[in-house]
Amino acid sequence: MKIYAFIPTRSSNLRPITKDLVTYLSSLDVDVKLLINQKSIFEAYEQGFKSLNASDDDIIIFCHDDIDIIMSPDEFKRELVEAVNKKNAGFVGVAGAAKLSKQCVWWQPENKLRGFSFHGASRKEMYPTYFGTLHARVLVLDGLFLAIKASALNKIDMKKPDKFKGEWDFYDLEYTLRAYEAGFDNWVTPIILRHESPGELVGRDSWHQNRQVFANIHMFPMEIRDE
Repeated sequence: MKIYAFIPTRSSNLRPITKDLVTYLSSLDVDVKLLINQKSIFEAYEQGFKSLNASDDDIIIFCHDDIDIIMSPDEFKRELVEAVNKKNAGFVGVAGAAKLSKQCVWWQPENKLRGFSFHGASRKEMYPTYFGTLHARVLVLDGLFLAIKASALNKIDMKKPDKFKGEWDFYDLEYTLRAYEAGFDNWVTPIILRHESPGELVGRDSWHQNRQVFANIHMFPMEIRDE
């Protein structure tokens, strides 16, 4: 089993938090792939995965470049491996929703939120964001941290929907919903991390455009099976 991590970042001149993330993952022999100044996150992730020729048991991580994992490396790896090896597991992440309304804004309370993360510019300034139950199944996951076994990812189409206008928005909900629709179970799991970004890009036009297309191409409201 190998672990790969794909991390999109804007420049080869890495910020301190990105350098620390690469160092942390590399200490676990994770093969880190920096995706520098890409034009599309859909294309970057799709082509990156295809380039691996990964074995079924390999683990693929897709994550932001501004996260700080606050666990001992051994405990992080144990939690990660255990989560992706759950029976019928699709994507694993730290925050998501078991339901999605027609508005397709996953963090709205009515969507049965699950998971947990810290936010803030540093560990001294961080504050907790409690979404809901840990070790729980969800419909969709936030893209700040996603992991999946290669055997499952091989069964999920990673191409950008043709009608999406933006190249960087709603890939996480689209990918994780595709996994659900393919019959997999997505999970939140207690991998403790700090997310430096407050999410200010949510208001940009491409986010709203992709949100509307996403809402139109799927049948919402939607809730996980057997819930």
